Amino acid sequence: MYKEVISNKQSEVRSYKTRLDLLMKEASLFFILFLFPLFSFSQVGVPTFPSQEEMDSVNTPVAEVDTPIIEPLTLEIAEAELAYLKEKYRKDYKLLIGMDNHYTAFFGQSTNFWGAKVGLELMQNYRLGFGAYYMPKKVAMDPQITDVDTTYRKFRMHYYTTFFEWIFIRNFRWELALPVSAGYGRVEVQQWLPGRNENVQGRWVEGKDIGEFVATIHVQAHYKIFSWVGIGLGLGWRQIVSPNQEISQGFSGGILSYKIKLFPHHLYRALFKKEQILEEKGDYRWKKFMRKNYKRLKREEARRLHE
Repeated sequence: MYKEVISNKQSEVRSYKTRLDLLMKEASLFFILFLFPLFSFSQVGVPTFPSQEEMDSVNTPVAEVDTPIIEPLTLEIAEAELAYLKEKYRKDYKLLIGMDNHYTAFFGQSTNFWGAKVGLELMQNYRLGFGAYYMPKKVAMDPQITDVDTTYRKFRMHYYTTFFEWIFIRNFRWELALPVSAGYGRVEVQQWLPGRNENVQGRWVEGKDIGEFVATIHVQAHYKIFSWVGIGLGLGWRQIVSPNQEISQGFSGGILSYKIKLFPHHLYRALFKKEQILEEKGDYRWKKFMRKNYKRLKREEARRLHE
């Protein structure tokens, strides 16, 4: 009985396989006769031919193709590039605000000045503006002696100047400049009057302010920590011209300056137009490269002329 059931099942499976084979053969024949030609034709498409403009572009000689050609650097090209960079920044004006504190010595005593500057930078080579300076600590002109019969004086100076600055060495970070200034100020005089006796104490008496003409000259360098702020250091000389000869000699002397410089124009660029700062950096590098090659080409030209 079991053998008959198994044989019946096997015959059913064979019949199913036969029907499946016939169905696959019919489907393959239908695909070959009808679908395959349509699929092939859609892939090949209708043949097209190039237009006359495309043929002309292919047949264009190499010399006529508009491609950049690297020319050798000549003296004329270097001069033109340097002139272009100079003209590019000829109308470049920048606002300057900065501290201008410095040390100096009066009557053999060191003291410091607080100062501030505001002005404009022109064409990346010149600066001009105004400055104000104040001496916070009074300086004793006479030796201070504790004896009650001794009279001595103290001075304090403030002055205002206009300045002009020539920048003769500069790149994006470093700078070396020669500033000169001239202005007018006053010296406050305070005099100590000792007491006549032990019962009368001494007192300070304010004297009459003395006017003076002030002129300074410096050599200064600064370094930009960021594009919009930097630190500076300088050496110079201050000359005082006053009706009081004692003040003229005592307040004239050397200057050691230290400062913090703020560049508002670059601060605005750093916040809103960073691409302009990158462009300026690139211009400095390109200018340095062109100057170096300009000098080299000048030497080569001079050598050829002598030969």
